[in-house]
Amino acid sequence: MSIQIGVDYYPEQWPEQMWEQDADRMKECGVKVVRMAEFAWSRMEPEEGTYDFEWLDRAVSVFADRRMQVVLCTPTCTPPLWAFEKYPEIIQTGPDGQRIAIGIRGHRCMNSPVYRTLCEKIIRQLVSRYRDNPAVIAYQIDNELEANHCRCQVCQESFQNWMRKKYSRKHRRNRKQQCGRQRRRRRRQRKIY
Repeated sequence: MSIQIGVDYYPEQWPEQMWEQDADRMKECGVKVVRMAEFAWSRMEPEEGTYDFEWLDRAVSVFADRRMQVVLCTPTCTPPLWAFEKYPEIIQTGPDGQRIAIGIRGHRCMNSPVYRTLCEKIIRQLVSRYRDNPAVIAYQIDNELEANHCRCQVCQESFQNWMRKKYSRKHRRNRKQQCGRQRRRRRRQRKIY
């Protein structure tokens, strides 16, 4: 088994007439796998519920024609502007309690039910479109689960519930043991005096 050389490629960032030239250069360099579409949600769904994968079909074909395999990424790292404008609750809340400025990647609240619903919809559309395409060998979920800690009410409640669930039993057991130790210590102290 040989090592497969792969690259990231962002066809949505380049004029379409450059794709073939780029693919030819990659082929010359021995590239076998191309990963794409991780930042392309706004191209895939320019308006809520309106999907456009034709440009991605063409991009996948450019590489498939050169016998390169494709890994499609879920675009959940960069929701489109319409999502932030329509659903501001999906924007992360900073330590100061204010929504952070958008315009970079990774500025979404990963616990937001609305964000998760939007993600599920775009992922289902992407997978249903390409699941039978032989050039597409895998899907990549977000690879940048960064440490931008959202502090919105949903995240705070989710964290508190997780802590309660994880530690409530241990906490009760520790309190029981601690109370037992205190009782034994008091008994010893009474014996001494």
